[in-house]
Amino acid sequence: MFFLNALATKRKQLREQGDLKALEALPQVTVFEKNSSPGGVWRSNRGQGGTNNSTSTKTSVSTNMYEGLWTNGHKDGMEFFDYTYEDHFKSPQPVFMPRKHILEYILKRVTLHEDIFQYVHFNTEVKSVSYDDNIKQFVVKVQHSDGTTTTQYFDKCVWASGLNGKPKMVSSIVKKLSNFKGQIVHSSQMDSLGSSVKGKNIMLVGGSFSAEDLALSFIKLGVNKIYITSRNSEDEVHFTTSWPGDKVEVLTYSTACGSNVDGKTVRICKSNADGTFEDDYHDIGDIFIVVLCTGYEPNMDYLDASLLPCSINDSCETYTIEDEKWEMEQNCLTDVLGHVEPSDDLQLLDTHMNQVLISNPSMFYIHEMANYPLLEIDIAAWQCLAFIIGDKVIPSQNEMVEQSRVDLLQSMQDPLSRYLIDEKYWHNYEEASDQVWYHSLAKYITSYNAMIKNLAHRMNNANYPLRFGSSDELNETGDKFFKMAVKETKDKLNLEYECEDDKVWKTFRDIDPSPYASLITGMKSISLKGRWLEIDDEGNLDTHTTAEVLIDIIDPGTF
Repeated sequence: MFFLNALATKRKQLREQGDLKALEALPQVTVFEKNSSPGGVWRSNRGQGGTNNSTSTKTSVSTNMYEGLWTNGHKDGMEFFDYTYEDHFKSPQPVFMPRKHILEYILKRVTLHEDIFQYVHFNTEVKSVSYDDNIKQFVVKVQHSDGTTTTQYFDKCVWASGLNGKPKMVSSIVKKLSNFKGQIVHSSQMDSLGSSVKGKNIMLVGGSFSAEDLALSFIKLGVNKIYITSRNSEDEVHFTTSWPGDKVEVLTYSTACGSNVDGKTVRICKSNADGTFEDDYHDIGDIFIVVLCTGYEPNMDYLDASLLPCSINDSCETYTIEDEKWEMEQNCLTDVLGHVEPSDDLQLLDTHMNQVLISNPSMFYIHEMANYPLLEIDIAAWQCLAFIIGDKVIPSQNEMVEQSRVDLLQSMQDPLSRYLIDEKYWHNYEEASDQVWYHSLAKYITSYNAMIKNLAHRMNNANYPLRFGSSDELNETGDKFFKMAVKETKDKLNLEYECEDDKVWKTFRDIDPSPYASLITGMKSISLKGRWLEIDDEGNLDTHTTAEVLIDIIDPGTF
């Protein structure tokens, strides 16, 4: 959708300029979409039986969002330069928003200039994509809703199936829980749980964004207790320092590793910094549902091996820093970790620099990179378009490999990025996690600064209309974005310091909205219509929730 919107925007600009030659040179685009309607994972599964809404894929597992999902990130990191919240909602909005409102906003934005869906073949599933080097074209085989298949040929190919294409069910954990008699579901199946969780104990395996949102959703639904297992110290749930009613217990360095014969008790094993598990364990009883918040994988099954990014087929080149004097720049963790020698074989960041496959510059990818998926996907779409229509020259293979090396060395200077790519640093980081915790905000300030400067660099490369400055220095807009990113993390870390009366109900979505404002219009955010636990999926005050949930977690004497 974002690529078609970028193309429609470019077409409108060229028409206004009267540039007929450039208009004729724009690409003819065909999109294959296996669902029957647009929206991708932003559509919920409610009423769809938990499967993709496609007659040709009834048996496939959906990764659509559940009905009651809210954004974890502030809305001003998801606003579009060409269609603002003020344009769409006509009034100020809260910092965090329901899934449904964001989906409606996205769909309205991409249809501003023309009907982009005229180029989309819905109910059509791509079965295979390969590249024929003899004719220099992609061979795409698709299956239609009536079961028939056709083969078509294209000069360029853009993979835009999303990073959340397949749920990671982690079969090893499911196998270990073979005696468990309750439900075991993936976080994407929230809408199909099929039974009330009120008054029940819930186990969430994995502690990233889906666990953070689901924990709050379960509290709103009236659960008794939520246990979250986390295998490291950097999962998102560690930075939410207070949960309503004290109903959440985060089990750090642990995972579910078995179940007792009673079918209700889950065994929790402790994990080491190197990823192994200790024999030491403890049991948690009376668990009603185990939810696997174990993430997703991109669906690239239909791509030929030669078209896969190296991170998918485990073929990424490695790089060794040969400079014996190399040291990480001074940062907030230097005094804690000291100088950590880099690992010998560091994996290059991938073979698709700037959305292009190095080995085949006619193959493109559109996906998010970090914490601001809608903005990052939009930038990626503009980058692909700039390359395809020739507004930007695609670098040579050697240039892209060299840029990958430069980006790797740059990432090695950011504590959080290095944590993800350098095994030695990761090990030392986890061994000192208790000390690292005290530098959490400073660590994220460093990381956000690097991340947003990287976004600024990519915006410039893509001719993206919104700009954050450069990789060296942020402009005023980029600085505002940076400050809101820091404020968002600070608000989560400070929840535990709220007064006791607030802690029993307050979530990170109940924060002071005044520091948050649109980067485009300056429109300020407003407070929710009540406490988040009182708000329904439409963003309105739900009196039923107020009575059933708040009274359950707050001492009645406080009313």
